Amino acid sequence: MKRYYFLASLLVLLTCFESFGQFGMPMGRGGMMGNPYGNPMRGMNQFPSRTQEEEPLTAEDIVELSINRVKETIEINAFEEAVLRSIMLEATKKRIELQILNLEPNAMKTALEEIESLEDARLENELPPALYAHLKALKEERNPKTKRKKEKKKKSKTKT
Repeated sequence: MKRYYFLASLLVLLTCFESFGQFGMPMGRGGMMGNPYGNPMRGMNQFPSRTQEEEPLTAEDIVELSINRVKETIEINAFEEAVLRSIMLEATKKRIELQILNLEPNAMKTALEEIESLEDARLENELPPALYAHLKALKEERNPKTKRKKEKKKKSKTKT
């Protein structure tokens, strides 16, 4: 009989260790049959975190997006597309270089205006007039230069 008690207690002891490994320590840090390292359901409800930050677009990517936007509105042939791509790529690379330099606001503004005027001059010289006019209209539509000023409302004081 003692032998059966010994085998039964040995069986219970061995299954306890196995259950501890499977479910965690009972009444431990994780609670009754819980995870000793915290709530196991907590990690399941969280969205996976982004390990990589989004990389900034390269000049080629920016130009490709711009070319696609132009292609959606007007048909251009392969030669016009190549000319447009080369001019826009050069100007975009210069703009990115200016952003890297972190110049003062006034110097940055004058440099960007100079790049834009050179780009406009090259586009006007190398593209057909109809396509240039359409590109200029697209640029004005996308970036209007005139900003509307909000009018401040004056509070009227009433005597009571």
